[in-house]
Amino acid sequence: MFVGTGGSPINLMRQVRATGGFYVELPEVRLYVDPGPGALVHARALGLPLEDLDAVYVSHGHLDHYGDADAIVESMCRAMSVRRGLLLAPRSVLEEGLVSAFHQGRRPDVPYPGGPRARALEAGRAVALGDGAVLHPVPAHHGGENYGFVLETPDLRLGYTSDTGYLIAYRNADGERVNVEPGRAVIDFEAAEDVHLDLRAAFADVDVLVANVTFMNHFASRQLTAIGLGDLLTGSHVGQAVITHLDPALTGAGGEDRTPLLAEYVERVSGVPTLVARDGMRLQLHPRGGGVAAAARGGEEGPRA
Repeated sequence: MFVGTGGSPINLMRQVRATGGFYVELPEVRLYVDPGPGALVHARALGLPLEDLDAVYVSHGHLDHYGDADAIVESMCRAMSVRRGLLLAPRSVLEEGLVSAFHQGRRPDVPYPGGPRARALEAGRAVALGDGAVLHPVPAHHGGENYGFVLETPDLRLGYTSDTGYLIAYRNADGERVNVEPGRAVIDFEAAEDVHLDLRAAFADVDVLVANVTFMNHFASRQLTAIGLGDLLTGSHVGQAVITHLDPALTGAGGEDRTPLLAEYVERVSGVPTLVARDGMRLQLHPRGGGVAAAARGGEEGPRA
């Protein structure tokens, strides 16, 4: 379930879309991913069973990804009364105290002896989550320590990109190579010339890919963009792509929602079914080959994201 689908500093301030991250419930594991500001309030409004979480995942140390991590951990640990669950985050997030030492389970208080087991994410070091679920961290290209993941169960492979650059250079309509540079939009794009191939390889075979696509073509040095996602998915075996982490700029001056244009573009160039998540949207995740079904809050029960 998508508790919040907003990204970027502007959205963080304005809350055009909530910054609540998303919740995954599978037979093997319950996982909360990137609980930004407002995650607790929105998750409670959606009726999510936070006391039954198995793990809380923070991809990197930007506020829209960790702002409510303390509150979600406290719920997972039942008001810090019990020792249970995992906190998964980059070492820098843990060492810098972006999640408090208390909520890392390192400084239990006498009235509150509970807390999670904190584990630093590392490339190439898988994490077992419950019976039969394994999480594989995927380094992202966003500045600082940052990890997406592939969550693998016997029946499903779920990918998450986190915030990441993908395009390094592209070819324009005149056949010229253009290097992607900070603050420069991708203009007159014809084809990808150079990309982060590690991301293409990591997500090539997932059943569902949750992709942080903040813009269509801006800030491509540190954001995936719709143009980048279209190339990443082309030739892959991804069954379904879901776009989230969107910027308010995708709402036009007249208030029209332009986010469907991103999904239409990605699906057209890649052939992979693509949709844009909305706050409170539930996806029913089916076993391999079964695809996904989107439903509003209160939809059919079952494994969900």
